[in-house]
Formats: sequence, C-alpha cells, structure tokens
Amino acid sequence: MWTAYINLSSAYNNSTQYLTSKVILEKARKLSPLVDDFAMFWNNLGVAYRGIGEDGEAIKKYTKAIKLDRQLVEAYVNLLELYLKGNKKAGEQLKKAEDKLGLDSSSINVYWGLGEEYFRTRQWDEAKGEYQKVIAIDPTNGEARDRLVALETLRQEMMRLSNQP
Repeated sequence: MWTAYINLSSAYNNSTQYLTSKVILEKARKLSPLVDDFAMFWNNLGVAYRGIGEDGEAIKKYTKAIKLDRQLVEAYVNLLELYLKGNKKAGEQLKKAEDKLGLDSSSINVYWGLGEEYFRTRQWDEAKGEYQKVIAIDPTNGEARDRLVALETLRQEMMRLSNQP
C-alpha cells in the first residue's frame, strides 16, 4: 500500500507540486515504517525538499537513498545537481561528494549518470572522465564510446570555431 504513495509522490514531484509530494510521503511513513528501508522513498522526499527550497534537507535525503541503494542513479544525479547549482567550484564539491559517499567503483550506472550530468552541464572534461570509467569497467559499452566520440567531435568543432576570424 505504501508503494502507491511513493508512486503518487513521483507524479506530484514531476508536476512540481512538491509540498503535496512531501505530505504524501510523510503519510506513507506513518502508515508503514518499512519505507525507511526503501531508497526511492528517500530520493522522492529529497526531490520534494529541493522543490520547496530546502536544499540542506534534500542533500540529507539523497545521501540516505544512496546509502540504501548504491545503484540508484537518480539519487546520485539529484545530489550532483545540488552540488552544481550555482557553484563555480562544482568539480571540487562533486569530488568531495564522491569521496564521502564512497561510490561503488564497479557501478557503471553511477559513472554513466555522472557523465550524463556533466555532459548536460557542459563540463566536458569531467564527462569524458566518467565515460572512460564506464569503458574501463565494460569495454564493450557502445553508449559510452559514442559519447566519447561526440565529446571529441564537439571539442574539435569548438577549436575550429575559436580559430575563425
């Protein structure tokens, strides 16, 4: 039954009704203490807190979600977005977060998610490093190889444009 509340909270988060999502999740927690062991519960609660502007609480919730499920890429990406938010030293913050969370070095999903977030935020060198970690774990990963080709093409195009008068 409480899983329905978690699914409902996802829908509210997706429609930016964060306060309603938070209330739904608090109700689920009252119905069953089992939600405390469910990573997606904490991730959704983090999204709700971030949506209502309580970034400190959101970080705590994402961290709890990651501790419960080291493969939950959504929680890593959500945490990463908070660290990148308006931060000129985001790379340093991310490294601290990686160290603090003890990323699972065998998790392709984590490195892929981080690479995608770096790519989205135009941190090309960092994205390249994450995609290379994916390939180091799985040399046959075509998606990561495609991203590396795209990054190299992008780098070459940027160099070409910067050399034009």
